[in-house]
Amino acid sequence: MFKGIQRILLSSSLALLVVSGLISCGGSSEDGLNERSVASMLEEELITSNSKYTVVLHNNTVQAADFTIFQTDQHTSEVYSLAWLTTHAFREEYAELSWRSEYSFYWSRNSHLAAGIILNPETFLNADPESLNMVNFTSNGGQASFVNQTISGAPGYLSIDSDNTIGFGNYAIGIAMDDKPVYATSALANFRTSFSANPRFWITVSRSYQLSEIISSDELSKSTEIVFPNGVTTLNVTLNQDYTFTISP
Repeated sequence: MFKGIQRILLSSSLALLVVSGLISCGGSSEDGLNERSVASMLEEELITSNSKYTVVLHNNTVQAADFTIFQTDQHTSEVYSLAWLTTHAFREEYAELSWRSEYSFYWSRNSHLAAGIILNPETFLNADPESLNMVNFTSNGGQASFVNQTISGAPGYLSIDSDNTIGFGNYAIGIAMDDKPVYATSALANFRTSFSANPRFWITVSRSYQLSEIISSDELSKSTEIVFPNGVTTLNVTLNQDYTFTISP
């Protein structure tokens, strides 16, 4: 698998500030930000964009539990959520799930999508919702591939353009985060599918899921949302005796 691309923000952001006149090329700080302040700001931006997020799980029940975290995309219809992160914890045991918000495109030969189906990606391609955010999906002699990746997609979205060689219902496409598939949908000829890079995170313990398994609609309704407050990258998530969750920084 490819590792997610880390966005290099320092040089581009610095150039933008220079062009905007916020700092001078001569280094004067009287009429704008000094170089030390700019460097600090850009360092914070780099840390934020590549921050590691962690959920510390505590199974505070008398039975073992299987935890599954998945994402939903409120901006895209006809998309299936997949079991993205999973772990097991015995009673009174702690477990930890961590990730970085590094994206990639993927495709698979799954021709039928329904709850319980497990996606088996053939190819991953690094992506970034603010730069390399669009790619064409094509097939030549039955061999599908991603080609012509560009920066022409809408900012904040990741888009896949399936051409007329793809047909209907032959492949599944989607995006992954931290090299693990997040969503799946059927690839349709001459159709653009766009995924939002502003996901919502959810956790469930109703049943044991395998990674990349399509979550059932019933499971979606029984899950609990995980929300990271601004500036927070680690949350404590406790499964209580009544099988509700308590979430705190």
